[in-house]
Amino acid sequence: MNEPREFLIDMTQPAEERWQDVIAACKRNALKLSRWVLGSLERVPLSHVIRGAIAASHKRSDSLFDDDLSAWAAGMGMPHRDLIAVNAAHEMAQFSETKLTGTAFVTHSDSLGLVHGRNLDWDVKGLGESTVVYHFVGGPLEFMAISFPGLVGVLSGMGPGRFSVTLNRTTPQGRPTLDWSPQILVRHVLETARDYQDAFEALSATELRTPAIFTLVGADRTRACVIERTRKDAAVREYDGTPLIASTHYLTPSLAQHN
Repeated sequence: MNEPREFLIDMTQPAEERWQDVIAACKRNALKLSRWVLGSLERVPLSHVIRGAIAASHKRSDSLFDDDLSAWAAGMGMPHRDLIAVNAAHEMAQFSETKLTGTAFVTHSDSLGLVHGRNLDWDVKGLGESTVVYHFVGGPLEFMAISFPGLVGVLSGMGPGRFSVTLNRTTPQGRPTLDWSPQILVRHVLETARDYQDAFEALSATELRTPAIFTLVGADRTRACVIERTRKDAAVREYDGTPLIASTHYLTPSLAQHN
């Protein structure tokens, strides 16, 4: 696979300007991925009900980045509502048989200190060639994200000098609520959390639309953890010198009943 394309996203510019180079370069892949997602979502039982809940939730928390989503929808020629659904695919996949799995890990290297790795095992043709790296500058705090065109939330990101964070989905526990989308929360944390502790508190305490598993590693290379979340509660597995692994199921005994 070729190296992913890298783009500078200047948050001081209006949304349509900050994304114009990315859309021009990646529109074809964005449309291809979006059509695949929308086709998959149509097979979800009660898809129209869940998509309605997602749209309502968007107005509450996801609209934090609505200017970005609107710029992408206009650039792709896609209805705004459809792109909202595409951006919610990570949590809506909990209600389908679509394979959107992944694994994150934290381990120690003698030369590097703590290493945070992440693999996505998604059953989406062409996903690898669509991967992009965004460098967000000009906002409250600079950060980078490994992402896909058309996605405004973050699944994997790093705030230089602060922390890195990755997101995995996990077992569904009822319908989505009107709370924070996990990937929107990850982006918000990357934009606003000044250190590991700020990020830890937000990822642990913010009520979520769907359950999720976060892996968080501090830039000082001394602290790392896996935060296993239900929508409201959190169980934390701290790095203790042995490798930490996070996939799509809970390892904390008190939450294992949900697996």
